[in-house]
Amino acid sequence: MSAEGASGAASGGQLEERIDLAAETDAKVSQATSLAQAGQLAEALALLAAMEKKCRLGNDNPSLVKVCEASLKLCKDHGNDDYESLITTLQTLSTRRSQKTAAIRALVQTALPWCVQEPYTPLPVANDTEKKIRDRLVTVLLEITEGKIFLERERAQMTRALATIKEEEGDVAAAAETLQDVHVETFGSLSKRDKVEFILEQMRLTLAKKDFIRAQIVAGKVSKKKL
Repeated sequence: MSAEGASGAASGGQLEERIDLAAETDAKVSQATSLAQAGQLAEALALLAAMEKKCRLGNDNPSLVKVCEASLKLCKDHGNDDYESLITTLQTLSTRRSQKTAAIRALVQTALPWCVQEPYTPLPVANDTEKKIRDRLVTVLLEITEGKIFLERERAQMTRALATIKEEEGDVAAAAETLQDVHVETFGSLSKRDKVEFILEQMRLTLAKKDFIRAQIVAGKVSKKKL
């Protein structure tokens, strides 16, 4: 196929064809922003959803990422009164058929600061509504990052944050259980320091719930040299 704005090869399984949709994407994002500012969020998201599909099928990853990020930001800017739109948009875009890795990573990294402060602290909340939204977002991001090697660091952040939330609620056992099933020592994208800190937190919570046998098992994951 030869068409203006297209690149790559679609035959022979060598390289997927890519269509340059940058100009159209910019126009659609601008149009969607105007709709959202006019109170027509649903219409704005529908416009971007159609553009997301076009970018995904056209293998234009930079434009796809821009559309996904814009969709989330429009939901966030709309405020907490309609936070379900944010959750639904995040879940829908991240689970599209044959969704690109770049898009999923962008979605998670865009939403992450809305519920977690670097590196592992849950975002402070002022009331029960904000807490409900933050906790729901943490849970959804954990679901999205499950099993995705390219999001190991973000998953570790989410897990630590959720454990902190559980501990702040007074449920130390749940906090410990949240961390104990994460084999962070196998996460290739984390630094040795991050791994050790994570394991030490596992040990602290395990000891806090007086599970001394498991604490000893966890302790075996860290050598004295690393400490």
